[in-house]
Amino acid sequence: MGKFFGGVFLLFFMSSELLAASYHFVRQPRLGQCFPADPDNKKYISETETWFYIERVFQCDYVCLDHRAEAQIIRGTSKDRDWFEESGYHFVCEGYGETLRWIETPGDPNQWGYYDIDGITPFNPLDRKIPELVEWYRSL
Repeated sequence: MGKFFGGVFLLFFMSSELLAASYHFVRQPRLGQCFPADPDNKKYISETETWFYIERVFQCDYVCLDHRAEAQIIRGTSKDRDWFEESGYHFVCEGYGETLRWIETPGDPNQWGYYDIDGITPFNPLDRKIPELVEWYRSL
């Protein structure tokens, strides 16, 4: 009975990885790389708006593969700035931005279109400005 509940717990715990798997990988993640867990888990921390730019701080959950190929979920904090107008392209979790595609909505008078996630790109944490992921990588 304990193994059954352990399996159910593991399945529930890994649900964010399963959600990430619903999008295709541009390339398979390697050891020491991370990828976003779920596009719906982004949480905004703060926002600053001026005449020239919008700056937002937000958090996303990432799945990172350690040297034993075990997945660890890490919440990372990002800060980004979009000049003059908000395009929606800047404020996405790392690993989605490279594959965003523009979807036009000609029948909607309120918007010209929107960006849609077209896949997941695993990345090296040292190549990004997310302190929690850099700290995780250096602790390996």
